[in-house]
Amino acid sequence: MCFGGEAGPDQCPASSTVKCIHCGRRWNAPNVWAPGRCPGCGELGFVVARCEECHLEDLDDAREHSRAGKLLSRLIELDFSVDRFNLRWSDVTAEEARGLRVLKEERDRRAEEQRKEMEREQALARQRR
Repeated sequence: MCFGGEAGPDQCPASSTVKCIHCGRRWNAPNVWAPGRCPGCGELGFVVARCEECHLEDLDDAREHSRAGKLLSRLIELDFSVDRFNLRWSDVTAEEARGLRVLKEERDRRAEEQRKEMEREQALARQRR
């Protein structure tokens, strides 16, 4: 995974590329913390891009360019919108409705796994006392 760890690519010693937040241009910067103005649009504002070793770059690419990745991104947007905005079900395709159901089931399954893991850890802690 990312050498930057939880801090992300800006803490990765292998990162040497930044991406303009205005036009999306990427360029190599001698100092990723102070790359200066974008050579494309001349604006200030950037994010440090992941290094070439980072497997998360592949994940981002798949989410941006594959049909499944685009659907996942749409499902995450819909999931956010359902709880916060007035979303009509007529705005949701049958595929998206199925995807939202699967997303909920997976989240519920993950929550149950975490609950069981916590119970196991608590039981082990009680045995040690």
